[in-house]
Amino acid sequence: HIAWGIVPTADTVLDLDADALLGALDDRVNQLVAKGMDRDQLYRQSILTPACGMGSKSEAVSDKVMELLCLLSAKLRDREKLV
Repeated sequence: HIAWGIVPTADTVLDLDADALLGALDDRVNQLVAKGMDRDQLYRQSILTPACGMGSKSEAVSDKVMELLCLLSAKLRDREKLV
């Protein structure tokens, strides 16, 4: 399993959306696929997490991080239904 710390906890997260994070995740998965790993297995065995350091952030940043995490997860579930 891979726990992707894919949602940044820096204040810049306020300017991100779930589509940008999905693109970043896909890019990282593509790098591993290029090295011979199975794409479907990577997605099946992935856990989405915030990056480290959220505990010291403002409530607004923490809320945004969790919102994006939920939206990203939903996008991956929706994509899975299309396959």
